[in-house]
Amino acid sequence: MITTREGNDELYDHLEELEIMKVEKQVNEAMTWMNNKMNLQSKQSLSQDPAVKAQEIQAKTKELYSSCNHIVSKPKPKVEPPKETAAEQNGPVNGQGDSEPQPEKSRVPETPDAKLPEMDID
Repeated sequence: MITTREGNDELYDHLEELEIMKVEKQVNEAMTWMNNKMNLQSKQSLSQDPAVKAQEIQAKTKELYSSCNHIVSKPKPKVEPPKETAAEQNGPVNGQGDSEPQPEKSRVPETPDAKLPEMDID
């Protein structure tokens, strides 16, 4: 993927490079616009009308959101686990083998006295 992205965020690993570049370009343009407006505002006196109004900032934010949201919210494709085939199965298949099921042998002792040997303490 792209190395300009901060960190390795797994949420966006599935996005194509062109999509990421498009979002980065639009974000950079919006940041440049905002920086220019803030610079103009800082040069004006408090008695003058503002260089940028809240309505303009909201419109720019809405524009950026509508153009980028469908890309960044694209769901990650689901990876299906490989299906097992009959040849890969262990044990009898379709009634092959013994007709009576074998009882499983337990590794855990049934009585509490037989669990651990006693230890001599000096």
